[in-house]
Amino acid sequence: MNRILICITLLLWTFIHVSAQSSVDELSESTIKTLDKIFESYQEKEMPGLIAGAVTSKGLAYGQVLGYEDMDEKKAVSESSVFQLGEISKLFTKYVVLSLVEDGKIKMIDNIINHIDGLPDSYRDITIYHLMANTSGLYDYKNLSSFLPMKHTLPLTDGEVMKMISAQKDLAFQPGTQFLQSRSNAFLLARICESVSDKNLSQLVKEYVFEPLGVGDSQCQVDRADVTASLALPYVAGDNDNYTIADHHYHVSGVFNVYASFRDLVIWYKSYFGDNQRHRRILSKLNSHAKLDNGAIHTTGLGKLTLGGQHVHLERGINKTWQYSTTENTAHTVFIFRSKEMVFFAISHNGEPYNGQLSMGMADIVLKPGFDKHPLPDINNIKAVELPVSKMKKYTGEYWNADFLAKRKIITRNDSLIYMVRGREIPLIPVADNKFQLKMESEYPTYFEFSDDGDGLGYQYKSGDSEFQKYYKIDYAPSPAKEDLIGTYVNTDYDVIYKVISVEDNLKLVSFGSGEVSLDHVTDRLYQTDSNVLWAINFTETKGVTTGITLSGEGFRDLIFNKVKRVEQ
Repeated sequence: MNRILICITLLLWTFIHVSAQSSVDELSESTIKTLDKIFESYQEKEMPGLIAGAVTSKGLAYGQVLGYEDMDEKKAVSESSVFQLGEISKLFTKYVVLSLVEDGKIKMIDNIINHIDGLPDSYRDITIYHLMANTSGLYDYKNLSSFLPMKHTLPLTDGEVMKMISAQKDLAFQPGTQFLQSRSNAFLLARICESVSDKNLSQLVKEYVFEPLGVGDSQCQVDRADVTASLALPYVAGDNDNYTIADHHYHVSGVFNVYASFRDLVIWYKSYFGDNQRHRRILSKLNSHAKLDNGAIHTTGLGKLTLGGQHVHLERGINKTWQYSTTENTAHTVFIFRSKEMVFFAISHNGEPYNGQLSMGMADIVLKPGFDKHPLPDINNIKAVELPVSKMKKYTGEYWNADFLAKRKIITRNDSLIYMVRGREIPLIPVADNKFQLKMESEYPTYFEFSDDGDGLGYQYKSGDSEFQKYYKIDYAPSPAKEDLIGTYVNTDYDVIYKVISVEDNLKLVSFGSGEVSLDHVTDRLYQTDSNVLWAINFTETKGVTTGITLSGEGFRDLIFNKVKRVEQ
């Protein structure tokens, strides 16, 4: 029996509770009260919109619709208010791609230059599958625009994005040989869909997704001003709980431009467990592992990457698929437990960078009997083995991962190994001669295994069903003379200039309009940066003389800049 309880507060905040029979037990009054506690802190103040729900194959099992669409007008969010889905929008673009494949209009092995005019000849080996799997070697246009001091408008237009993508003359790698998550892939997929159908992406998403499912509020629009439904505005949190409307810079077609309501999201997630065979086939393909041409799959700290841009891993012994977007004051987190036929989602427009605690908080309560079969490890009772201090000191030092462009440090203190990451110090407890368990609360024990595979001493860490790439101990070489590194560097493809300068004997990378980035020597001519987007810089040389730099970071690799020769006066 379904039961709907609607309570409207004096602030016009709306809370929706729905119980439904599903693969989990019907939600009891006590379970609903426990779920309500997750949202108590959001009920104590006036705030921008937030929606969250637990959905089963029968429909809505529990929901919350809170806050305001418009803080100035004090207009409350409703079930039909639409929220921008951020990068979750890419899933709908890829759904259209697979729909066109089913209709025989394109093939996954098609070369993209056969469908899009004006692309560089170096793109000739990129297929539609490479775009789907994030193995194309294309740089991420958004991250490039955020750290390269290029001339462009905000929000970025589709034309400017195409210009930036086409400026990449050399790919980061041969397509299909490596993974590099890039929003440029979804953008080009949208252009391919439009090219082969003679329809714009908004029409295609409506035709292939919204209309078949019977959703009425959701829209696919490039410009927020074109949204005709009741729009929940995104906000930036200020002092004293004051909010200002966020400058929404991202509406790029195929990447950021889907808007959906609470009631439409319930329909969407309920459809994951429906009887529509075509729909189920496409969802299954979106949930399949993204693979290299040699069949290898991509595993990160988030799990195994799927074609739909989701991640899959075990959550307390239960297989979980999850998506998230944290784009510009809009946070969206979705956890899908297919074996339990349950989906938990949350969208907030209050400036929070991540709201997974809401989605997982609901899952932890509703799926608690299943989670209890896999209790969290007791980190205070790790069965340690005795290791001599001399053995542990062998593992101390700094380690580097060339794929993630990340440096980590392990030290000894009081005869113990300590793992240092992002300002935290976490003990490593020896459980075997070369194996240590991280003393950190998590759903699965995390182990560090040290070995020398011929490329030097390194460690690989494992947690649950995931194995992560190896970090190798840094074999330090003397840093090159700063005088040789200092200078001006230019990239003619993007018309960008950077300078390397020395400030109090420390190297910095600077550009007009993009500020300073500090450089930390790793080895040889390789330096790590303190930037969230630009991760590493490598100084190239010929016969011992610096001739250029390559920049690598989130969504791009080895972006080439040539050193400008000084002209003698």
